[in-house]
Amino acid sequence: MSLFAEVPQAAPVAVFKLTADFREDKHPSKVNLGVGAYRTDDCQPWVLPVVRKVEQIIAADHSLNHEYLPILGLPEFRSSSSKIALGEDNPAIQENRVRLHLSFSQSCSHAGNGVSVLLPF
Repeated sequence: MSLFAEVPQAAPVAVFKLTADFREDKHPSKVNLGVGAYRTDDCQPWVLPVVRKVEQIIAADHSLNHEYLPILGLPEFRSSSSKIALGEDNPAIQENRVRLHLSFSQSCSHAGNGVSVLLPF
């Protein structure tokens, strides 16, 4: 049986409620801190100072590069995510029959977030 068979449906995403509350608020000085980018008074994107600082740190770190992962992704990620989803004792894991297809990095991020909530280690 899949690890996800008994997973309850998640509650609505709170940030969407925040956006709805923002729309309903009539205060003239309201600030939308919900989905999207922060904006200046001229409606231009405003990058948080901490983000600029980290960008500079990353740019100055010559041990980092822009090399892409292999087509199949990071082997350790594939192996670990299969074990988390199916269980290390699953026959498919034991018999090396599991194959993962990785797409959109955001979906992987969402899956990881969901697993971390459902299975706190």
